[in-house]
Amino acid sequence: MQILILIVLPCIIFCTWICATAAQTLAEKWRQKNTRIQYLEQQIAALEAFKNTAENGRKTIEEDIHNIKKSKEEELNLIDDLTNIYP
Repeated sequence: MQILILIVLPCIIFCTWICATAAQTLAEKWRQKNTRIQYLEQQIAALEAFKNTAENGRKTIEEDIHNIKKSKEEELNLIDDLTNIYP
């Protein structure tokens, strides 16, 4: 029994010491949580900026496509007019 106590008790003490020194403190966990929240807020802001840029780009592309279609129609009308004048 004494041998068991002499072997088990130091093992328990050693394991308790390892767990106590390796574990994070509550303050460290709190700081990590706050840092994670800050990073997420920064990511949200960056994604919102990207969303606005993408929407502006889409609007610009739609306007450009509209202008191209309009120019194409005008060119075809000019060609029709020319073919009607010079049969």
